[in-house]
Parts: sequence; structure tokens; C-alpha cells
Amino acid sequence: MNAPSLLGQPIARREDQRFLTGRGRYADNTAPADALAVLFVRSPHAHARIAGIDKTAALDLPGVVAIFTADDLVADGVGHLPAISEIKDQAGNRHREPTHLPMPAGKVRHVGDIVAMIAASTIDQARDAAEALAIDYEELPAIVTAAQALAEGAALVHDDVPGNLMCRWGKGDAAATDAAFARAAHVSTLSIRSPRQIVHYMETRAA
Repeated sequence: MNAPSLLGQPIARREDQRFLTGRGRYADNTAPADALAVLFVRSPHAHARIAGIDKTAALDLPGVVAIFTADDLVADGVGHLPAISEIKDQAGNRHREPTHLPMPAGKVRHVGDIVAMIAASTIDQARDAAEALAIDYEELPAIVTAAQALAEGAALVHDDVPGNLMCRWGKGDAAATDAAFARAAHVSTLSIRSPRQIVHYMETRAA
């Protein structure tokens, strides 16, 4: 006998009681008493060179243990975070993959790009340090849409990716497609803009 389908049926959730009554368990509930708080300082600019970061005033504040920037990553030899998948163009060339550090060296490329990491005794002390951190940005032209990115003379998001083109990827039979359009009674052109799709978790994996 086939099991009944669950499609369209209400499913009782077992986890809600503990969350709704304040008994959820998160990484912060299990952290050691002497664990440091970490705050990431993020760029307010979509595209800008980082002309300088002065940590002096921030490091002098109470409770601030350390402030790390991309310079520290480079000095420590922290390497590139590679893509976990790849695509190739019709000639078999792999997509262009600029160097990707946990914090960008030299310039930021989107609002929210990480510029510094502050470690302090409490999160409020880290926030105070973030306010005192002096970051000198030189704003650059922002690229917002794919059409802007591919336009002639557009500012480069990554200096080593000519024309801002990561890969020209295609599938199917181009000749058959062109032939179908050639004999079509009507051809419509449609421009579609799709927002970025990304999953955000309440908290990251912790150890």
C-alpha cells in the first residue's frame, strides 16, 4: 500500500516551542566566558579604493584586543578562497576567477565588503572601536547592472578581468536556434532584471 502524500497537508513542527519560549540554543549560549567578541567593519561604498586605515585610536579603546585588515591576511599568507564550481565557454576556457581573500586587498567592490575585523572583550567595545577606526576611501564609479558592466569603457570591478566578463556561457544548438528565429512569424524582445538570490542563516556553523 502506498504511503499517503504529504503534499498539501499541514505538518506539525516540533521545534517551535523552545524557540517561542526563549529556550533556543545558539552558539552564543555555549561560548566560553572568556571568549572574545568579533565585529566586522563593512564598506558603505559600492566601489572604492582603500587609501588607508588608521587603527591607532581604535586600538587605544578599552577592551580592544586586535584589529585585522587585508594587509594582515597578505602578511600571514592567507590565500585565495576558490570557487567550488566552474563554468567554461564554448571554446572550453574556464571562467575568469580573480583572487578572492576573506577581506579585499586594495579596494572594495560592493556595499558590505569587509574592510576590518575587530576583536574585543565585548561586542559593545568592538562597536566603539569600529566608530573610532579611521578608513580613507577613494570612491570609484559603481557598476550596478550587467548592461553597465559590459558597456564600452566601463570601470573594471576586477582589474584582471577585461570587460568585466567572467565567462560567455552557452548551451544548445546555436544554428538551429537562429534558424527557428529566422522563420518565426513574430519575434519579441524582453529585458529581465533578476535580483541577487542568496540564503542567509541566523548564525554560521560554529565550533
